[in-house]
Amino acid sequence: MAANEEAIAILNELLAMEQGQFALRLVESTPFISRAGVEQARLLRELEDKARRHAGMLSDAVIRLEGSPGMRFRDINSAHVHFQQIQVIWPELVDDVRRLVQAYRVGAEKLAGCPQAARVTGDILADHEHSLQQLESSLAAMRGESAVSGSAGG
Repeated sequence: MAANEEAIAILNELLAMEQGQFALRLVESTPFISRAGVEQARLLRELEDKARRHAGMLSDAVIRLEGSPGMRFRDINSAHVHFQQIQVIWPELVDDVRRLVQAYRVGAEKLAGCPQAARVTGDILADHEHSLQQLESSLAAMRGESAVSGSAGG
């Protein structure tokens, strides 16, 4: 049972990160996205959808391990993003997804002995790695750089 308790704690920590990620605050704020920023708006909505789906997956995994998903209060400090151009705040979003990727890599290692939890974290990690690749390419395009091939892992 101690292994389940450790897995539940790790899953709840990842759940808290999903619920507190910057993309959710950004979607609820009013950054300025020009017509040229349609791709960024699409990526942002996709991140929002993924965050909600990931939170559900993690909650389900915790329940299957006979635990209780932790209630978390989200950081709602988004005053610095209202009415900012998306190019100004995009690097913060990229950094936040990098932190998620790193946290899931660590979590996946720790959960290797719990196949059920490892499968869920592995699936979510793959989603975040894909999102990070898209965000880094988008950021490079915004800066007028050539697209980044892959992500800088860690």
